[in-house]
Formats: sequence, C-alpha cells, structure tokens
Amino acid sequence: MCFLLPLWGLGGLFFACNNNKKLENQSVPSEFMAPKKMKEILCAIHLAEARMAESAYQIQDSAGFFFQKEKKEILKKHKIDSSYFQKSFAYYNTQPELIALLYNQVVDSLKKKEEKMKKEEEKTKNKTENKK
Repeated sequence: MCFLLPLWGLGGLFFACNNNKKLENQSVPSEFMAPKKMKEILCAIHLAEARMAESAYQIQDSAGFFFQKEKKEILKKHKIDSSYFQKSFAYYNTQPELIALLYNQVVDSLKKKEEKMKKEEEKTKNKTENKK
C-alpha cells in the first residue's frame, strides 16, 4: 500500500503540470469546503508542519501533539469544524484533477511566502551588516 503513495503523487504532478484550469472555477458540491478556503487552510497546516519539523521538538510524540494542537487552532481560526475539514479533504482526495489543482496552488502560495521571508531576512541581514 505504501508504494502506491508515490505513484499517486506522480499522477498529481501530471495533472498539475498539464492542466491550465483555475482552482476557483472548479465546482464542488455544497456540502464540502470551497476550494479557496481549503487552499487557505492547507497552506496554514503545511506551514505548521514545517515549523514543527524545524522546531526543537526532538521527541516525535511531542511534535505530533503540538502539531495536532496547532491544527485545531488553525481550524478554529477559520471557523471550520474538524469533521467538516476531514470530510471535505476526503472528497478532494477522490477527485484527482481537483486535488492536483489544489495542491499546485498550495505549493505556489507556500513558495511565495518563502520568497517573501527570504527577502525580509536578507534586508535584516543587510541592515545588521551596515551597522557594523
């Protein structure tokens, strides 16, 4: 079963690279979260995962605990129930083209945030060096 996950990922890349459709134009049944909202939440969740990966939590159980706590806070901030998020995420995972479009935009958003952070770090670094 585990060997299928990389294959699914490759399929997602195929759809993402070969499809010029906009995520916002995709229709999703009303009982599931809208694509724009899902993108916002997934970006926040993946940023939280990255923070946990870079944090001082050396014990896996602690990192997992704090990540789950942060994930609950993200959902609360967006006024989304965890069961609604799970149900919506499960739906998106049954739609290969849609999940590929979604994650394509999630990755693009995270790249933009990373570029912005690098520019801010560079400015801070330059200011510090100029003071010396």
